[in-house]
Amino acid sequence: MKKSLIAMILSCSVGALTAVYAAEPPAEKLELTDGSTLFLHPDGTGRMVDAHGKPMSMADGMEMKLKDGRMVMMKNKQVWITYGPPGKGKTILKTD
Repeated sequence: MKKSLIAMILSCSVGALTAVYAAEPPAEKLELTDGSTLFLHPDGTGRMVDAHGKPMSMADGMEMKLKDGRMVMMKNKQVWITYGPPGKGKTILKTD
């Protein structure tokens, strides 16, 4: 009886956690020219991993170039993306 109660409680808690994580939208994956990857979360924040999948720190204000030619920059733990030609494009906060 005691083992079945523990098993039932454990299965309910695993089910609840699965529902919580399923509700979180996935992060957008942006590949940089140096082989690293930037994962952009829906709230505008991001995290970065190197070519081997190890977490990297991002310096504030340092521009990084994406494989598609766009430039991205971290400022105050949020990702800003430049659209258009270098120096003439528009920089916006990436939140969508």
